[in-house]
Amino acid sequence: MTYALKNYQRDAVDELKDYIQIGFRSAKRKEVVFKAPTGSGKTFMAASLFEELAEENPGVNFCILWACPGKGDLHKQSFDAVKLYLGGNPVCSLLEDDFFGSRKFIKDKEIVFINWEKLIQKDRETGKWANNLMKDQEGMNFIDVIEQTKRNGTKVILVIDESHIGASQKARIQEFINTIIVPGIVLEMSATPLNPHIDVEIDPQKVIDEGLIKEDVIVNEGVSKDDKTLAEQDSELLMLELAFKKREEIVKRYAELNISVNPLVLIQIPNVDEGEAKKLVIKDFLRERGITEDNGKLKLWCDDKGNFDKKAIKKNGDITEFLVFKTAVATGWDCPRAHILVKFRDGKSETFETQTIGRILRTAEAKSYGDVLLDNAYIFTNIWTFETKQDTYNPNRIKTEWAKMRDGYTKPEVWGQMQLTSFYRSRQGDYNSADSRFGAYFMASFMKLFGLTEADKGALKGSLKDRFEDKGLKLKVEVEDVVMTETSIGVASANEETSVSGDLAGVQMAENDIQAQYNAIIRENLSGLAYVRSKSPIHSAIMDAFGTFYDVFPRSEKVRSVMKIVVNNKDLFAEILSEATRDFRAMISTEAGKKGDTYDFRIEETRPYSLETHTVLPLATKSLYQPLYVLKDDQGNPDNGLEKGFLGYLNSKQEVEWYWENGTELMRINFGISYNNGMNTFQPDFIVKFADGTVGIFDTKPIDHRVEDTTVKADALSKYLRDINTNRGILPPVIGGIVVKDGTQFYVYVGTGGYHDYAADHKGWMNFNELLRNINDGMKLTQRIEQYLAQLKKN
Repeated sequence: MTYALKNYQRDAVDELKDYIQIGFRSAKRKEVVFKAPTGSGKTFMAASLFEELAEENPGVNFCILWACPGKGDLHKQSFDAVKLYLGGNPVCSLLEDDFFGSRKFIKDKEIVFINWEKLIQKDRETGKWANNLMKDQEGMNFIDVIEQTKRNGTKVILVIDESHIGASQKARIQEFINTIIVPGIVLEMSATPLNPHIDVEIDPQKVIDEGLIKEDVIVNEGVSKDDKTLAEQDSELLMLELAFKKREEIVKRYAELNISVNPLVLIQIPNVDEGEAKKLVIKDFLRERGITEDNGKLKLWCDDKGNFDKKAIKKNGDITEFLVFKTAVATGWDCPRAHILVKFRDGKSETFETQTIGRILRTAEAKSYGDVLLDNAYIFTNIWTFETKQDTYNPNRIKTEWAKMRDGYTKPEVWGQMQLTSFYRSRQGDYNSADSRFGAYFMASFMKLFGLTEADKGALKGSLKDRFEDKGLKLKVEVEDVVMTETSIGVASANEETSVSGDLAGVQMAENDIQAQYNAIIRENLSGLAYVRSKSPIHSAIMDAFGTFYDVFPRSEKVRSVMKIVVNNKDLFAEILSEATRDFRAMISTEAGKKGDTYDFRIEETRPYSLETHTVLPLATKSLYQPLYVLKDDQGNPDNGLEKGFLGYLNSKQEVEWYWENGTELMRINFGISYNNGMNTFQPDFIVKFADGTVGIFDTKPIDHRVEDTTVKADALSKYLRDINTNRGILPPVIGGIVVKDGTQFYVYVGTGGYHDYAADHKGWMNFNELLRNINDGMKLTQRIEQYLAQLKKN
């Protein structure tokens, strides 16, 4: 080993070694969880562990599979680091380079680095392994290599690096571990492991005491609520200026101590359109200070594109001073000279990933300087409060799990049993967005709220100022904002999920934040109109209204000034926009019915699901799809208890042959019913096939919940049932309705003449048990319902 272990590292390696050696002697799998804070040298400790195990256990035949997530080529970075630490013994290999048909087994004591996320992918259509290393081919694939390695008597140790990142694909990973690798020993390593049982844990304070990580994380150093000069400053430019000056301080101190370290500033911008605007602000700010991409002092790492040497930038003397990135800096990417993090407001989710904070925690030379300036990390942000969260790997919510129709059922057969038509809004953008006609609707709502008349359109510039102000309109063109004052996170808690807040200091809102806020007001008050196509016509309508009644701004300042007024009067303009878009949408709905597509609905024989959004509902014995995947909540449980309860009820009834749960996405493969004259698609929760041939369409709703919305959908379903049964011929009838649960009983609305909530009146609501009894009586469900309704009329 080229490097020496620190005291806490020595203790951790000894503990881990004891656990692994127990695993060597055990016939059962031994699982060990290792929690090590960011910057503690987790990879170095693991490398030392396996070097010592190899030296001390020459008679034990074992190999190591070092599995890393797919993000940022972490397995290659780990390979490079471990190979450097070990100096060639034990041997280190990359799976994709050394095991592509040329190797038949893993050697004794060899460490093989793999990317588990890429290996576990399966083809969506066939369900077979997608990675060439897993496929049947001439020579040896990975599965063959593992099997031959075990036949050689080699015990497999599986290392799961950054184990917390695999949460979204836990089921697939476990399948891979249990059916392909089947290791004798598993070592999970993470700063934030998900497994609540920790075997070996390193105290962050010990890492600080050894000088490997900084002592504290200071947020918005120097920002005070008592500093009145901040009130006139742009929040983004303020943060950039503070970060720039702090870096200069650090540069000067390193020079005074004759230390060759060029401190790096990381700047994180939102991963949304507004991020591009912030990028321009940053580049302009730095250009004025002689920092550009051309001279190499500025690097951009956005959208996974960073055309620079990722290894060279980590060197203490590298020329780069600022690194701008859009998503979290790659997991496993370490740059100890990174001292400062700047993060701008996102507008959607104000969170800091602990991995991102971890990028500024390491010390440049793996030692403490006994200097407060150099021994702390710094964050500057115009977010007034934020959450820290664990970094998670999300490969775009890839759908890797498949459900299939039960044995004995096919797509044509199921179609023959139900023969339903479905509705899909095939060209939503053509009829569901604002256009040039919207201006008249906005003008009408604008005039109504501020009490304006046609005669006011000819008023002198600015003469309506008092009337606007009397109606509550604030006409100032400065937008106030707040930022967090100086506080600290503390390195010991930087790896944990926590809330960070402090006192607030008044500043001016950044120009592109004003643009983002303005866009958000439009986006949030569209009444269902499509945002992308509607944005420009709505913006034009707003500008036209001000040009007509308050045209007081110079042409060069007009757009910016009006945006500021809108942002300063968010509630008023939300009211105007909501009314205008609602009325406009009602007008265009008369044209919408022509744009939808009605077609014969056929349930697909297979369907993919993502384990990040769905979970298996066990014992769904009557489900047409097996297994049945349902939406899950944050804890991984089925998201809708009412739906789960109704499915359990259907599973228990012999009168039910099968049921199919509809999807939530607006797609042709989901079943839909038109309402609002084709403006909307209602997707009922379930299609049920009863034993007597009747087909049911049901949607579960809580009692007394969003009654107005439910009424519209219930009436649309009722119309659909009348229409389809009119032309049904000799086919079994189609029934359906809204289903609620009262106590232990389920009720379905079968009434006529318009829907009403169960809480308002129980008439027209039939107990689902009664609905099913006719099957045993040999009576069609439709007859049973007709008798029930006739009895209601008599009463």
